[in-house]
Amino acid sequence: SFNAASGEKIDAISGGQIAATPEGLVRHLAGKVTAYRWIEGKTFDRRGNPQAKPTLEAVWELAGIAGGSALMVAGEDIISGGEGKVTVIDRVSRKPRWSTDVRGIAYGLAVLQGRLLVSTSEGRIYCFGDDRPSQLATATPIQSPYDVTGPMANIAQRILAHRDLADADLTDAYCVDLGCGDGALSYHLARLSKLRIYAVESDPELAKAAREKLTQAGVYGQVIVHTRPLDATGYPKYFADLIVSGRQATEPKFELPVTQVQRMQRPCGGVVCRVANESIVTDVRGPLPGAGDWTHQYSSASNTLNSGDDRIRGRLSMLWYRDVSFDIPQRHGRAPAPLYSNGRLFHAGLDGVVAVDAYNGRELWRREIKGLLDAYDGDELMGTAGTGSNFCVEGDSLYVRDEGHCLQLDVTDGRVRNTFSAPTMADGKPGTWGYVAAVDGLLFGSLADREHVVTYRYVNRGGNMNQLLTESLSLFATDGDSGDLKWRYDAKDSIRHNAIAIANGRVFLIDRPQALFDREKKPAEKPHPTGSLVCIDTTTGKELWRNDQDIYGTLLSYSPDHETLLMSYQPTRFRLDSEFGGRMAAFDARTGKRRWDIKAEYQSRPMINGDLVYAQGGTWELLTGKPRPFDFTRSYGCGVLAGSKHMMLFRSATLGYFNVGGKETTENFGGVRPGCWINAIPAGGIVMVPDASSGCQCSYLNKAWFALDSDTRVEPVLKPDGGPSNAPLQVTIEPDPDATAVRYTLDGSTPDASASIYESPLTIGQTATLKARSFYEDGSGGPVATGQFEIDPNFLPLTGSHWSTWDTAGPQLKEAPSVWKATNHEVTQSSNIHEGDSGAGKPTDRRDGTLRIYRDPDKPFANGVFTAQIRSTDNDGIGFAFRVAAPDKLYLLAMDAQRKFQVLAVRDGNKYRVLDQNAMGYTPNRWHNVRIEAQGSSLKVFVDGEQTLQATDETISAGGVALYSWGNSGVSFRALKIARP
Repeated sequence: SFNAASGEKIDAISGGQIAATPEGLVRHLAGKVTAYRWIEGKTFDRRGNPQAKPTLEAVWELAGIAGGSALMVAGEDIISGGEGKVTVIDRVSRKPRWSTDVRGIAYGLAVLQGRLLVSTSEGRIYCFGDDRPSQLATATPIQSPYDVTGPMANIAQRILAHRDLADADLTDAYCVDLGCGDGALSYHLARLSKLRIYAVESDPELAKAAREKLTQAGVYGQVIVHTRPLDATGYPKYFADLIVSGRQATEPKFELPVTQVQRMQRPCGGVVCRVANESIVTDVRGPLPGAGDWTHQYSSASNTLNSGDDRIRGRLSMLWYRDVSFDIPQRHGRAPAPLYSNGRLFHAGLDGVVAVDAYNGRELWRREIKGLLDAYDGDELMGTAGTGSNFCVEGDSLYVRDEGHCLQLDVTDGRVRNTFSAPTMADGKPGTWGYVAAVDGLLFGSLADREHVVTYRYVNRGGNMNQLLTESLSLFATDGDSGDLKWRYDAKDSIRHNAIAIANGRVFLIDRPQALFDREKKPAEKPHPTGSLVCIDTTTGKELWRNDQDIYGTLLSYSPDHETLLMSYQPTRFRLDSEFGGRMAAFDARTGKRRWDIKAEYQSRPMINGDLVYAQGGTWELLTGKPRPFDFTRSYGCGVLAGSKHMMLFRSATLGYFNVGGKETTENFGGVRPGCWINAIPAGGIVMVPDASSGCQCSYLNKAWFALDSDTRVEPVLKPDGGPSNAPLQVTIEPDPDATAVRYTLDGSTPDASASIYESPLTIGQTATLKARSFYEDGSGGPVATGQFEIDPNFLPLTGSHWSTWDTAGPQLKEAPSVWKATNHEVTQSSNIHEGDSGAGKPTDRRDGTLRIYRDPDKPFANGVFTAQIRSTDNDGIGFAFRVAAPDKLYLLAMDAQRKFQVLAVRDGNKYRVLDQNAMGYTPNRWHNVRIEAQGSSLKVFVDGEQTLQATDETISAGGVALYSWGNSGVSFRALKIARP
């Protein structure tokens, strides 16, 4: 519960369904309804002082009440909905008034005019009341006003029989009758099919007549009539499977609005039908130009993690959303990524595979495969991060691995075309199908090593690690249609599924001894011998080359365009112990010769985009290994990057995205909870996000399948894009390439056609809000870019020779070294470096971690005010040091959210003394304003405007300032300023 005026959290009860009453709350949990009331309780403020605070107290409870899916309070009634039942409880007597059965799970409850409305999971709506209707409604016999033998009936028959539609499953397909006239064509199409028809008419009288006739004919509902301009329907892009026009069929001079038709027509098969000289003329839309595919777990069998889609850029907005009743594994199971090919989105679930139309969300088919992903339905946080996917698509075939065999499904209807068995093991025993890929008509598989079972990464609950096999003893290729074995490679040691990449007629793999310590949760030692990098001809199975020199990686990805093979690690959260990280290398894919080998710190699976390698942690040139600037941050969450040519998608608490080469900052599409590996893919010119949030109880508002469109009109790029500076700044503005001009303002107002035109770099010499906007040939304006510039000579530069880094080097050092990064606006530190046991200790204990120290010998900080902003996505130690004479001679402000303390301490060599402390901590994921005042021996600390610490001490008189992190992998600092007297 929160204070409505201030937003302050008051009290909390967790779990179950909750509803408000005038006195407090009611909750249904585990078959019980409990009523709570507000009482005057006691708590402690941030300084530890007692204060009054409203608290919830349980008053009464009633057991044996069905519920768990819906709860509401209406007057004196508590209404509880659950599976198959609804119960009404009297709040005064605290007893059930009545109960009734319903079909399905009661999800929706509403009360109006003495009636209770209930909607269930089966699509049923119930109405309950104390009175009975005086007269039961009777159905009026349908008497269609339309001629079922006339010309329009014939046109409808010929449309549905046309070769471009005759073989299509039009069940629930979307049809637009653009200029429907009296609705005759819509009626006949509805009568002859299961189309969902949206009829549009610009003439209000014609629209009214169409509604009346369609209602009389009994099809209104299947057909809906809207009165709209025909060139501005307001309907979504790409959604129409079929577009017709009743008026075009009967009025020779009637013209369809071409732009509107093209906007609505579904890519990859949407049909427009016109009547011309008594013939049916069709236009079938093909794929969107520049759209990419996502056919394997990591986009393709080459593992680039990039669809190559050239259309997706700019800001994302909703294209469609819907509920799909399809059971999926627990999010921590890291289930397979969705796939996209030729307008179809494929997703694997617990008991099968489903295909939906990528552009309107219509379910096309589903194939039941019992227990398909049962092994992934848990909290182990392994899943496809180690096993690879269990399905892939090529052409008209979807291949699904299921234990010892692989199914070939037809992508159009999901029917099983073939079932292929895995070859036998070397000892003659039946093989378990492991890796799966399909390229150039060949189906690739592997014989998984059932003995090599790695340990769980998070919690050993729900899934089955014995079936989540990560390495294989053999790789083989079969004909994709017949299943005939083409060749087989038996490994000298073992093949990790992540270390197989296929493209350009070649298979690349690493044959390497297994990391046996991955089978243990906390191995004492981690020896992992290197292996061999092997290249095989996909057609013959012949070995083309082999490289045995320092092959240390666990992951391969391949750029066919640049004939470059990238070897790296997968050093993500909850990684295997063998994923050491810190290094990557590239090889000439034609010869196996090493192009480069570098030390590199990164925290995600690398992605190849053109001639660059991207990862959380940096960007490198693919052909040289040289680092490139890359200012990338994200909020909490597991998962890896999924990219297209211009955009990367990832979990950043919610759905994060990053425009490559554009604004280059993390943006978010909020209210949704992505999965823990990959479930958002950029392909087909759109972003597709089937639900992967199963098991999550966090407060994300929306749980649905959806697709996002991108605004191809992008905002201008400001360089720099704002922030503090101690000197005037030169700012350049890069327009949208399609724009004719860029206009800007410096007073925070939105640029219009009268604003100044940008012609050359701007000099910003004082604090200002710069807004810039591209304008186009038609005079319209695009999205607005905003930069907040604060100019003050007291700001500290975030880079330069005055900065240095100090890391603790004590005997209990853990997770070193530190990882500091500085940009124009922020400094971040992303290592958990700390000394000592992170889970123990008292606020008065010395906690050495890492310092980033600023010391200007000409301007030491003695007396004055130091201000800064600080934020952490972690919950361990953060803060600032000041009067830093040396790394072991300083004053320290340390704040800890997990242990709930702030301390002001002084360190002088091995002497460490806490001068003041409190029980306040800090709030993660929030920027805090910190102010430190030092005047002689008087030291004061303010956090968010409130004085929290103070002391008197003369140990250190002057020095630098420093940023502090202890055991914290996600702290950011900005707006550092020193004001001297």
